Amino acid sequence: MESSVEVISSSAPIISSNTMPVSNRTGNEIEKDQDENCSISSDFVIEGTTLTKYNGKNSRVVVPEGITEIADGVFKWQREIKEIVLPKTLVSVGCESICCFNLERINIPANLTNISEGAFFNAKEIKNIDIHPDNRNYTIYRGAFIDVERKTLIYFSRHLNGCVDLNLPESNLYNK
Repeated sequence: MESSVEVISSSAPIISSNTMPVSNRTGNEIEKDQDENCSISSDFVIEGTTLTKYNGKNSRVVVPEGITEIADGVFKWQREIKEIVLPKTLVSVGCESICCFNLERINIPANLTNISEGAFFNAKEIKNIDIHPDNRNYTIYRGAFIDVERKTLIYFSRHLNGCVDLNLPESNLYNK
């Protein structure tokens, strides 16, 4: 493994609603999740501030704070994941990075400004997309997860609240 790639140890911070303080390598207090169905820090491979790989098999994934980018394909073909909690530091999500067959819930943090084409490919079971109120880039409109300018369809599901048939001009559709 290259020296620029670090597999984060169990001392890296994880934030969730069910936490207890522990100490990391520097002695600072951090939060550690107690939920056995939740990801642990050693499940992640991180280069700088980019999450490049997920090795876990948990139903709930809490991406560590400090991550600014999720690389292409990180969660691709994951069947176990039902919920992904994204960090408030996240800015960019890569292509096919959230391709989880059974994903039901995901949050969209305030700082997220870039979601690549196909990021949610094959994520057909999403029921809840929780967009932070301070996120000025994305919204849910008539069951569609779109950019606020209503020019880019990020995700559409019959499961999302307010779902109706969408009539999109042919010029906005991929794979004509």
